Amino acid sequence: RRIMLRVAIRNWSERCAKSRRCCARIHRRDRTWVNGQTWRCRDCRFAWVPQGVALTEAGVSIYEDETPFFMSPHNADYYQDESAVDAARAKAHWVGRLVQNGSAVLDVGANVGFFVREAGTRFHALGIEPSAAAVEWGRRHLQANLRVGSVGINDEAFAAQYAAVTVFDVIEHLADPRTAIERCRTYLQPG
Repeated sequence: RRIMLRVAIRNWSERCAKSRRCCARIHRRDRTWVNGQTWRCRDCRFAWVPQGVALTEAGVSIYEDETPFFMSPHNADYYQDESAVDAARAKAHWVGRLVQNGSAVLDVGANVGFFVREAGTRFHALGIEPSAAAVEWGRRHLQANLRVGSVGINDEAFAAQYAAVTVFDVIEHLADPRTAIERCRTYLQPG
């Protein structure tokens, strides 16, 4: 099953190799909202936010700012309600269909670590997250195995170490998703 996951990633990457974004087919604006818009490829259906992650007034991403964006009152329901735990359990169950219990799993863009905590009951799970505030909160409140990090930084320590790499709710926010996918592929164990 891990091979099927790798083939799916490889096929997506090869099929989308003509562009830094995806298939290089005709793209269309999918949605517009107050702070930006999403675009979708008509062929592969990949959607992304072309403007990338929102920046604060200080010019850093909302995830790297000293003020914990994820803890603001208007985001508390999104990040901290029971549905986040339910979604994390469902994702861990899905990963469990693809890799064996006890395998090493890396979650890229782990936020406060709900998935990492749930996956940690079955796997050796580690999450990397660019927000130091989110990592600190997740360690303290969820006892999640998190560290500050980003797929945008090439960390050789991750090379060929993981049976699965998850990137939930991240790729669509990156300016260069193809490079992120290719880097994540290097984190997978051979075979």
